[in-house]
This record gives sequence, C-alpha cells and structure tokens, in this order.
Amino acid sequence: MVLLLEGTTDTARAVLAESIMRDHPEWRHLAIEELVDTSPLFALLEDDTQREVLLVTVACQCAQELREEGLHTILSYSSAPHLLEFMREALGEEFVAIHLGPGYEEEYALLFDHAFDTTAHSTRMIRSAIGKII
Repeated sequence: MVLLLEGTTDTARAVLAESIMRDHPEWRHLAIEELVDTSPLFALLEDDTQREVLLVTVACQCAQELREEGLHTILSYSSAPHLLEFMREALGEEFVAIHLGPGYEEEYALLFDHAFDTTAHSTRMIRSAIGKII
C-alpha cells in the first residue's frame, strides 16, 4: 500500500507518519518536499511545475521499489490535488490519498479517498482512523 498524507503542516504530516511507522514496522515515510535536497538536478529546473512533476515521479518510483521489497510507503506533500491522477496511474489500486486540513472543499472530497478536518479532529483521532484504513 502507498498512503499519501496531503495538506496541513510538515510537522503534522511527520507526526502521523512517525506514529504509523512506530506501530507498523513495515511502513516507510518519504516527505516529497525533502527530495529537493537529494540531487542538484532539482535546483536546475527553473519551472516549478516541472520540478514538482519530477519530485512526484521520483517519489512514486521509490514507493514502487519499496513495494517490491515487501514494504509499504507513506508519501507526504503539502498540496497535491493536481497530481493525484498521475500518482494513481503510477501507483495503481494500492494508492490511498488522504487530505488533512482545516476543512476542505467539496471538489477535494471527490479527489481524495479520505479527508480529515484538522480543526475538528485531534491527531490521535486521525491516527486512529488511518489505522483502520491501513
């Protein structure tokens, strides 16, 4: 399974990912934004859209390689609604997209498999709900 945690803050996404990995050792976390620091190639791309597509492509490849090793992946990213179709095609049926944020527009509800209003639900409640998903 590949789980995308999208929205809210870097810290909140990291806390949820760490909690999942603590309870499920077969899970790994990859913060997509942090891939920028892994190669100078990303800095060479002046177009933000090209950089973002390359980041997500690399993240999907990493998730596929982890899947081949029998591991599950948590991808996290600040905003990805415009990339969901690409990610679904790349990762297949085992991809689950979760939006985290203070409310969400109805169009987001149609794009994401699950959405949690972080102003109305605690991290513990969201973590519990994600536990039922995975």
